[in-house]
Amino acid sequence: MYYFVFDLDETLAELYSMYYFIASLRLSESIIEYNCSLPPVPERMKHQLKYAYSLFIKGILKEEVSERPLGILRPGILDVMVELYLLKTEDILNNVLIYSNNRHLESLEFIRDLIHEHIGHYDLIRECIHWNHPMRDDDRISYQGLYTKTWPVLKHIMIEGRCQVPSSLQASQVHFFDDLEHMQLKSELRENYHMIDPYRFRASFKRISDIYREAIQEAHINMMDYMEYVVPLFATSEDIIPFDNPLESMIELFRNKTGQTANESSIPPFWNTGVNTMIDVIKLIRFTRKQEQEEQQLREEMLRRMDSNESIMGWLEVDAGENIVVDGPVRRIENESDMHESCIYQ
Repeated sequence: MYYFVFDLDETLAELYSMYYFIASLRLSESIIEYNCSLPPVPERMKHQLKYAYSLFIKGILKEEVSERPLGILRPGILDVMVELYLLKTEDILNNVLIYSNNRHLESLEFIRDLIHEHIGHYDLIRECIHWNHPMRDDDRISYQGLYTKTWPVLKHIMIEGRCQVPSSLQASQVHFFDDLEHMQLKSELRENYHMIDPYRFRASFKRISDIYREAIQEAHINMMDYMEYVVPLFATSEDIIPFDNPLESMIELFRNKTGQTANESSIPPFWNTGVNTMIDVIKLIRFTRKQEQEEQQLREEMLRRMDSNESIMGWLEVDAGENIVVDGPVRRIENESDMHESCIYQ
């Protein structure tokens, strides 16, 4: 079985324009991350935000598969994920993981959820490994300041984490894709470490904010209550937040924090060599599996014929000093005279 592991930023996606939208919809997680002394999010608001998040995912995906994609996802990556899902249904691929040095787990999960929504299957990407993953102590401590990725850590998480991979896991079973070079991991994976071109496109804030606005409104979230959480989380004393139109004020706050993005008419590059590399690896795996299956079928056929007491000379060309062609199934050859009786010489 094979495993595909992907970096997040500039490999699967470019999330520059997305942070505040994701963080505000995953409000409870953001409160924990920022260690804020805010009260727990009310249950009603939790359900509303969960619904808004689902609508936001659907809205973003609708744009990504349109003729004018937003460009959050690397163009072509959804096609790659469909192919990986097919490999999984054929018992060739076991799991997909995201292994990122991004500290914001919810950003990894957003991309996971977007992909799962597209393929209609919610168990393809089994593990999202962010920088603060509880099993990444060795990455953080042994390689301080390097923000690296290593095979011992990845293998440990694959075995002990959500994937529950057998402890016999070998590096040859893992294909890893990243726009950066992590030397320790590369030295272990060798040719299975695929360094690809970085994907850089800052999706239009305006287009994303329109989808966000619609999701918030359809979820019927009380904006005044919502702002009581959002402002302490993301605003500073220098930010001026008018409360006469709280939703628009919040979006404007996000815009000021985000910076420059593409305009509404901009579209991402149509294709890239990174996706080509991924597709080539998938094709190679399919070809290899086909060869293995054909070899297995040949072995099974040989054993079947031998077990049925047929002469193996009945279907293999045999070099016995001359080219011998067997005229149909025959009994086993006991001696040279039997061979003369049973065979026709050319």
